[in-house]
Amino acid sequence: MKSYRVLIGLFVLFFSADMIAAPAPAGTFRPVFNEGQSWASCDQKGWAPNAVSEQHQYHMEFYKLISRYHMGEDWNNKCPGNSDEGAPLYAIANGEVVFLDTAETVNGQGKRLYVRYAFPYALGTNGNFTFDSVFLHLQKVSSKVTWTGAGTGSKVTKGQVVAYLGKTGTESAHLHWEAQSNLYVPLGTNPYSSTLKKSEALKYRAPSMIVDDRREELSVSIPSDQTYKEFVMGGYAPFSTAYITYSGQRKTLKNAITAGWITSSAFQWSKSGTWTNWSYSTNDLNTLVHGEKYRIKSVVPNATLSIPIPRNNFQEDRARLDMILAVASDNRFYSINTETYSRNPNWDTSYDLHTMKFKSSSGQTAVAYQSTHKANPLWRYTCYLPPGASAPTAWVPVNPNKLY
Repeated sequence: MKSYRVLIGLFVLFFSADMIAAPAPAGTFRPVFNEGQSWASCDQKGWAPNAVSEQHQYHMEFYKLISRYHMGEDWNNKCPGNSDEGAPLYAIANGEVVFLDTAETVNGQGKRLYVRYAFPYALGTNGNFTFDSVFLHLQKVSSKVTWTGAGTGSKVTKGQVVAYLGKTGTESAHLHWEAQSNLYVPLGTNPYSSTLKKSEALKYRAPSMIVDDRREELSVSIPSDQTYKEFVMGGYAPFSTAYITYSGQRKTLKNAITAGWITSSAFQWSKSGTWTNWSYSTNDLNTLVHGEKYRIKSVVPNATLSIPIPRNNFQEDRARLDMILAVASDNRFYSINTETYSRNPNWDTSYDLHTMKFKSSSGQTAVAYQSTHKANPLWRYTCYLPPGASAPTAWVPVNPNKLY
């Protein structure tokens, strides 16, 4: 849904992210809206069953009405219209309120709420990925949601109503939803511009993709007598988001080893009938494979292994992110033209092809490519064509454990 807004005269509010600690890592997530009720009549691609059209503005889309790149997602029940005005918006997991603006201090953004979440992620900072879930244009905020300054925000729990969908600062009611990544964006700012710099794009992630990656998980209760518990995977999943829960805390497998909860040989898989030790590496190209047998044991009692299983409903968001990350350190790629993104499902019998154009600082065109395996979307490859080059670089595998 293309919202009607005017983003002018952005008023920058400076708050130090360092002053606010990240919440304890969460487990599974839920959608921010009630897809079974409030959103049942809208066939959004990705959320509703048998979706046939995409009724939202995707993360990083170029919004022609205002000639700006839109760093969030816009979701609407019936497009356009105000049928969903007042619909409840839920906390996607346990988190903490880090910013609240009900005075509409930024023209075009209306009432705003920022909630901070963290979850175990082996490739994240200290074993966690932390992000701020941002809502704009709210009708109102729940009376249980409070914030009076840095470090004063209320805690929220998964499924708690935190706000109500509205149209403040815009012309029609809709959910504007962002995921600002790893506390890179100063609280309260939304630097939309007519040029999407690579450096700015890397500060955001697609919120629907993050939630979709953690809606389901396989849970394994580990025996307290230090014997192995065997299980069979139902789906494909990265090792990087698997975690151990013990005594109310959650840690990645890597951090659980460091903490002494499990040993380095505690997690094994059956390869041709022989149990083989799993050893974590940040460049490990192994994933948990559907239908394969695994086993785990722990040193501590009453521990649980949880393995989030991505649903892969937002593969286009994953492909765009992969392409940006592939050229993140190449200074020849300056800005991104997300409107040039395309997907070719007929490129190969096993892989879809994704393509997106970039610009150099001098305006030359560059191109990035990503391929996604049809059966296991965690298996991806990237290559790119630098400005002025006659041939692209060689295909290189994306670490399937790297989601963000």
